Amino acid sequence: MGGDQTNLFPGLLLVVLLTSIAYGYDLPANEVSSNKVLEQIRKGLPVEYDHYTINGNLDLNELNSSSINNSLKPVIASPIIITESTINGLIDFSGAVFQEAVAFRKTKVNGELNFHASAFNKSVDFSGSKLGDDSEFTELIFRNRSSFDEVEFGGDAKFSSSVFNENAQFSQSKFKETADFEKAIFYKNAHFDKCQFSEAYFEGASFMEHLDLNKTTYNKFYVNWNDISNNLNYSDLAITLLIENFRKMGLARDANECYYNYRKWRFHREYLSYMQTHNPSDLLAAEVDGAVLFISGWGTKPFFPIIWSIIVISIFTIMWHNILNKPDDFIDEYSLHYNKKPKFSILDSFRFSFYLFLSGSTINILKPPPPPDLPSGSKEHAKSWYDYERALGGIFTFFISIYLAKIISFIS
Repeated sequence: MGGDQTNLFPGLLLVVLLTSIAYGYDLPANEVSSNKVLEQIRKGLPVEYDHYTINGNLDLNELNSSSINNSLKPVIASPIIITESTINGLIDFSGAVFQEAVAFRKTKVNGELNFHASAFNKSVDFSGSKLGDDSEFTELIFRNRSSFDEVEFGGDAKFSSSVFNENAQFSQSKFKETADFEKAIFYKNAHFDKCQFSEAYFEGASFMEHLDLNKTTYNKFYVNWNDISNNLNYSDLAITLLIENFRKMGLARDANECYYNYRKWRFHREYLSYMQTHNPSDLLAAEVDGAVLFISGWGTKPFFPIIWSIIVISIFTIMWHNILNKPDDFIDEYSLHYNKKPKFSILDSFRFSFYLFLSGSTINILKPPPPPDLPSGSKEHAKSWYDYERALGGIFTFFISIYLAKIISFIS
């Protein structure tokens, strides 16, 4: 009877094992001391741990730097590959030079990270990791690909003054506290799409190629529009959020410049769509966008309609001066009034043109002056210019009034 019970134990263990797997229970992970890991690094041995718990601080200062190399900065020759593990302690490799690949993939770090003034000569990969405390990657050089995709930064994430020589991947990462990328340099593409920021600082950052902020959310995003305008991957959502962000922080000029560049991008996109589909609706949308962009910069360039207004008034001043002083140029030669020549000064012509232009305003700035008393027999197009100038005045003053309304709304 006792023998039969003994034979049941392997079966019970198998049932427990299968049950734990079925219900997703974690099996006890292998454990290793941080001192063992540091000793491997000291000897230049590969560091590879998968599904391990590393207990203690991975602090390079605990090693004698002369035991690693004789240079001013410690050079780490060991490839470090730690995946799906837990580190119960801080990581401090500040000032180190990593000659081989470094990876902390899908790893939870229960402590601070400090890689200040370090250099990664090969790829570095923190994708999918959870970093519970502050992470310092300041004044660091990423000479190869760097991946921080889907990382959860529990504390401040500091990357200020760091240099990314290759693509920088931060897609779908979460920054629960401050994210500091001030004065960072991105020589290749910078992917921050689908990230979640609390407060992000990118002031003074340089982007040499593309910056992707598509579907990225934030409470505040500190950046100078001029630093990203030529490199941003445009999308409707990314631009809308940036404009709202600039307005919320009181940066009216950046908000206007952002919207102006967005409308230019929309115009080119609509025109390219027409070139591919030859759909008349695409052409109409492109023409409307282009016209409004040319006249007023879509309400962001107040000097556009002002300059056009000055040009129109000046042209019509010359026209009215010629019409009022040389009517025979505008009267049929067989008219009885062909030799009539009323005299008006250039100032009178300007005043007439100016009042006529402003009278076209939708808010009735001025009453229109009476039409010029041209003799009967005047050519039809001469009489029509009165209506033309008034209509143009209505168009340009409309765009000026929109901009003034935006300023009042922004101030209030």
